[in-house]
Order: sequence, then C-alpha cells, then structure tokens
Amino acid sequence: MSNINYDKIECKSSHVKELAELSRSPEKCTNPLQKQLIEKINKQQKEINKLKASNVEIVDDLLTNLCDDHE
Repeated sequence: MSNINYDKIECKSSHVKELAELSRSPEKCTNPLQKQLIEKINKQQKEINKLKASNVEIVDDLLTNLCDDHE
C-alpha cells in the first residue's frame, strides 16, 4: 500500500475531466496513479449500478405489494 498524503493533492476540474475521459478509455492511461484511480472509480461505479438495480427491484416489489393490498 502506498503512503499518499491526500491533503497535499490538489484537485482541479481539469484533473477530474481528464480522469473521466481516461476512465472511458483506460488503455490510454500511462500514469500509474491515474490508472489506480480509474480502476477504483470503475469498481465503485459498478457497485453503484448494482445498488441502483437493487433499489429498482425493491421499489417495484413495494409498489406491487401496495397495489395487491388495494385490490
């Protein structure tokens, strides 16, 4: 595990934009730190998508149950 002092990392919108562009084409990334961040971002995005899908299923079940109760 690397010892990165996150307090000293300056975050600019241009950096975020660059990471976003690279995350769509990770094969273009040559900076190891950026590559690591992109991998984490993509992993978190997959988890977010799973949670969203799970929430849709839960809401669908709740609405189905509510509709069944009123019939």
